[in-house]
Order: sequence, then C-alpha cells, then structure tokens
Amino acid sequence: MELEQAVLGRRSIRAFRPDPVPLAVLRELVDVARWTPSGLNTQPWEFTVVGGDVLQKLRSRLRETAAVDPVGKPEIGQPTNLSERFKARRLALGNATLQALGIAPEDKVKKDEYFLRNISFFDAPHVIVLTMERCFTEREAMEMGAVAVTLMLLAHGRGLGTCPQWAPLRYPWIFHEVLGIPETKRVMLAIPIGYPNLDAPVNRYTRTRVSPDELLRWLGVS
Repeated sequence: MELEQAVLGRRSIRAFRPDPVPLAVLRELVDVARWTPSGLNTQPWEFTVVGGDVLQKLRSRLRETAAVDPVGKPEIGQPTNLSERFKARRLALGNATLQALGIAPEDKVKKDEYFLRNISFFDAPHVIVLTMERCFTEREAMEMGAVAVTLMLLAHGRGLGTCPQWAPLRYPWIFHEVLGIPETKRVMLAIPIGYPNLDAPVNRYTRTRVSPDELLRWLGVS
C-alpha cells in the first residue's frame, strides 16, 4: 500500500472481529515503528502488547471502575478552554458516532453502555499500551504521538484497524497494577488493534476534515 493511500484510508475503528492477530505481525509492527525519528535519538517509547486473559482482566477492571467513577484521575488532562470551532469539530464527531450506532442523543442508558465499550477498547482482541519514562517532557510526548501514527499506518497497511484512545487513561493506576508497569513510567496512549468489522456502521460513516485553507498560512512564498 502506498503511503498516501494509507494516510487517506486509515480511520479509527470502533468495532473489531474477535480473531487474534498473529504475534509475528504485532512484533513486526513494533519492529518497523521503532524507526520513527526522535529528538537526539532518545527513542522514549515503550510498547506493552496485551491480549488473552490479561486483556480481559484489564478490561474488566476498567469497566467496573468506570461504572462508578466515570471521571477517574487522569494524568493527561483534556483542554478546558476550547474555542467554538474546536468544540464544533468534537461535537460533530460525537453526533456522527452516536448516529452510526443508532443511539439517540437523549438516550443516557445506551450512551453509558457505549462509554463502557469505549473504556474497554471496543472489544478488540489486543491493545498496545504506549509508555515513557517520567523524566521525559512535552517534547517527548509529541514523539510518542509520532510513533503512534507510524504504528497505526503500518497496521492499516496490513489490513488491521486501530483507534488511538485517551478515555481508558482516566484510570492510569489500573494499567500500572494489571500490567505491572512501574510508577517510573507514564501511560501515554492505548491503541486497540485487530481486524476491523467492516460491516459495523460505526466503521463506515463519512469522516470529515476541515479545508486546508483553515489550517494553512503562506509567508514569503509565491
């Protein structure tokens, strides 16, 4: 698959088939993604690939906790002063997702059920947890994003689906406890990965992006 095809074709997958991904494929993804550039070649990223009984335990703990504490105690906060244009983009995504799932905006019960599916990685057969040492700063956090994008594009090129997730990170202590991640490391991102259920409407609705003219400035060029 050409790189441009992968960039344009990748989408966040929120419904997966139960089939496990061969371990050799998961290892190959990390083996290639580790060549992502980083400042001074520090390579701050570490990967924990989770599946089987361990993933079920992690998923159960997250769901149980989220059911009584939907806010959690995240170490990575959400922006609190979004301008209207950013709020509108976020709202549009939420509405499109709910519509694809057949959930009415006022149906709190169904929305809560979906929240728990979100928290538990959309029932994907695997999740890749990205961590980095706490000695690193916001600069390395950007590099974690870079390696995550590389990983997700590589996965798409192999017919796999992914979804970069912040929601489960509301409960970082559960990741530390269940996965044995030392407190010296920060949990930065969770990426469910597996074969996408291409028949699920939540994986088929039309995605949107703003016009380049809203993002782009030209200075000193003609």
